[in-house]
Amino acid sequence: MISTIFFGRKYSNLLISAASAGAVLVGGIGSAQATTYYVSALTGKTSNSGKSTTAPLKTIGAIVSSGHLASGDTVVVMPGTYNETVNIDVAGKPSAYTTLMAQPGAARPVIIGAPTQANSGPTNGTIGIHVPYVRVTGFDVSWNGTEGDAIQSYGAKVADSHGTLRPTVHHLDIENNIAHDAGCGGINVIFADYVTVKGNIVYNNGHNAPNQCSGISLYELTDFDNGSGFRNVISANLSYDNINLVSVPGTNYTTDGNGIIIDDSRHSQSDNAAYHGSTLIYANIVVANGARGIAIYESDNVTVANNTAFENQQSTTINGPLSELSSDHSGKTSFVNNIAYSRGATAPVFVDYYSSNDTWDYNLSMGGGNALTSPVALTIGTHNLAGVNPQFLENSTNLGSADFELATNSPALKAGLANNYGVADFAGTVMASGVRPNLGAYTH
Repeated sequence: MISTIFFGRKYSNLLISAASAGAVLVGGIGSAQATTYYVSALTGKTSNSGKSTTAPLKTIGAIVSSGHLASGDTVVVMPGTYNETVNIDVAGKPSAYTTLMAQPGAARPVIIGAPTQANSGPTNGTIGIHVPYVRVTGFDVSWNGTEGDAIQSYGAKVADSHGTLRPTVHHLDIENNIAHDAGCGGINVIFADYVTVKGNIVYNNGHNAPNQCSGISLYELTDFDNGSGFRNVISANLSYDNINLVSVPGTNYTTDGNGIIIDDSRHSQSDNAAYHGSTLIYANIVVANGARGIAIYESDNVTVANNTAFENQQSTTINGPLSELSSDHSGKTSFVNNIAYSRGATAPVFVDYYSSNDTWDYNLSMGGGNALTSPVALTIGTHNLAGVNPQFLENSTNLGSADFELATNSPALKAGLANNYGVADFAGTVMASGVRPNLGAYTH
C-alpha cells in the first residue's frame, strides 16, 4: 500500500491548484442567457444574491438544491471546506453544460459528504450527477461513510418509443478533481454514455464497502444513440491505493479494487442489452491498487493505449484473475503502447481470460508472465517487449518519490505504434499524426 500523504515534486502540482482551465470551459460552453453563481464557505451569506464574487452564497446547496439553478448555469465554488452532499439535478444542453467548477486560479475547494447530511443516504456520492450535459471540475472530494462514492453518476435506463433502453444520464465531463477516501468508489458512473473522465487523482477508495468498488468505474454503459468514434474517454488520470478490504457478504474474498474498470457493458448482470459504443482508456497511471491496474470485464470495443501500470495486485483476498492489464470475458479490446510492471514473477502482467477478438501489440511488460486462458481469435503482435525493464526515472509505489517518466536509455522511447487519438497524454501533450510515441503515459 502506498503513501496517501506525501507527494514528491513530480506529482505534487496535481494536488495544489484548482482547475485553471475552468475559465476556458465556462466561456466555451456557456450561453448569453446562462447565469453564473458564486459560493464561498468563508465569506458567503444566505442573504446574498450569489451573483458576484463580492456577494457569494454560503453553501453549494443554496444554489443547486434551491430551485434557482437553470439549465446551462454555472456554479463557481470559491476556496473553503464544504460539508455537504451536492446533487446535480438540472440538466444542461449540448450548447451549454450545467457546470459545477472551482474558482480558477484559487485554492482547490474541499467537499466532504456524509450519509447523515441533507439530501443524502448511505450509498450516495458526495457529488451526485443525475442528469445529462453536466461538467464537474476542480474539487477535492471525499465521502465520510462506509459505503458511497466521492463522485457518483447514476440515472435510470428508460425505454424509448421503440422499446430500446436509453440512459437518462449522458454527456458528462468529470475533470481535474481529487476523489479520495470514499468507502466505495472514487469516480463511479452507472448507466451512462458519452462520459469523459480526465485529469483526476483518485486514491484510497473502496476500503470499507462490501459492494466491491474501484478507483474509476464505468458500469453498464448504455447506448444514448448510435454515434461513432470514442464515446467515452478516460485519460490522464492517476489512480492508486484503491483496495477492497471488506469481503463480499457471506464469503472470505474480495473481487475488485481496480485502478480503472469498464464493467459489464454487455449488461449480463441485468437486461442483456449490450452497449455498442467505443471507449478509450488513454495515458493513465495506475499504481498499487488492490486488484488490477486496468480491467475490462464483460465489455466490448475498448482501446487501452499508452497507460502505465505499476505494481498493482496488492490485495491477498482477490477471487478471480489478477494482472496489471486484463480482458475478462470481453471482446474486441485492443491493448497498445502500454507499460505494465508487476510485483514479481507470481504477479501476471497481462491477462486475456475467456475473451474474443482481442489484440495485444506494442506493449512492454516487466515482472510476471502473461496468462491466456481460452481466448478466442486472440492476436498477439510481434512488437511486444516482454521481460524488459522500462527504465522509469524512479520506480516506487510511494508517490513521494516515484517518477514514471522514462530515462534517456529507456527501450520504451519512441517504441510505440503511431496513433493520433486527439487526446492529451499525462503531461498534457497531444501527439502529432504519424509520430511514433513513447510507450506508457508520457508519450513524448
